[in-house]
Amino acid sequence: MTDTTISHLDALEAESIHIMREVAAEFERPVLLFSGGKVSIVMLRIAEKAFHPGRIPFPLMHVDTGHNFPEVIEYRDALVLEHGLDLVVASVQKSIDDGRIADPGPTGSRNRQQAVTLLDAIKEHKFDAAFGGGRRDEDKARAMFAAQDRAKMTEDFIAAAKWLKGRTDATGKIGAVGFCFWTRARRPPRV
Repeated sequence: MTDTTISHLDALEAESIHIMREVAAEFERPVLLFSGGKVSIVMLRIAEKAFHPGRIPFPLMHVDTGHNFPEVIEYRDALVLEHGLDLVVASVQKSIDDGRIADPGPTGSRNRQQAVTLLDAIKEHKFDAAFGGGRRDEDKARAMFAAQDRAKMTEDFIAAAKWLKGRTDATGKIGAVGFCFWTRARRPPRV
């Protein structure tokens, strides 16, 4: 007898694919929100699986704060080219220049300003559905990180960074994506 049970992750993926297909079928102008972060990259991969071997039938929209690393923009543009996608870029700087939102200054975060820019772009492009990602257990994840030994995590991070820097088959550049636990430190440790 064959075991036909699927894993929890496979079930979540299947549910996500089903939702994407349903939204694409039922709405005229859906859009996939894309920041270049890990959640939006997973969402793009799910869209790719949902519509394979065809083209993803909706554009990506990036709400650009103007504070992205150049590598994020290069990666976004490479993905758009690779998948033959349409890209809509909504600019927080344009929203500031147009007087729609206040400029937080050179050291301020533009993250909160993204909402107005996002809503303006949805209206301008007449999108009637938007795909975005969120973690199901954000509070649980934060609690788990809070319980970790920060000194040990820092030690492991520095050891991994030194190992990566020493590789001859790499560029020597290191990027980190994910949870930031440096909130109590004055500055991150030097690697």
